[in-house]
Amino acid sequence: MLKKEPWFDRTIFIFTSDHGSGNALNPIARKYRPDDIALPSIEHFRIPLIIYAPKIFKAKEIKTLGSHNDIFPTIVDILGFKANITTMGSSLFDKDIGKRFVYFYAGNLIGLITDEGYIKYNFKNIVETSSNDTQTKKMKKLLFCVDTAEAQLFQKNRWTK
Repeated sequence: MLKKEPWFDRTIFIFTSDHGSGNALNPIARKYRPDDIALPSIEHFRIPLIIYAPKIFKAKEIKTLGSHNDIFPTIVDILGFKANITTMGSSLFDKDIGKRFVYFYAGNLIGLITDEGYIKYNFKNIVETSSNDTQTKKMKKLLFCVDTAEAQLFQKNRWTK
């Protein structure tokens, strides 16, 4: 039906969610989906992102590490805008980004996911990590730096007072 609309061929559809699967944490979901496999808790931060524009892009799967912070810069990139924007993310199509990371904030947790591993912190203790002690210390320091930078950007980017 939509494919017959005159705007369809030049439209980019973006599908995502605000969080991943909560099956291991949600007993109600487990009741209705008993065959779900319990996943490590970090997997619940994995979210889908589908960019659908069959007349503009060829279908392919991209396994670039990214987060919600990367969606806006990716849209800017897709549209070809050359604007200077300040975000915590970068275009998922930008091949010049060397080390990608995902910063997340979930209730009383903050965390960081990199190609080397992940860390989850509850503002008091490390709750979970996939790294050895040396790497965990580095990731904790980087997590605090990213959290501070995001807080500063958030304060500066307010639209109203």
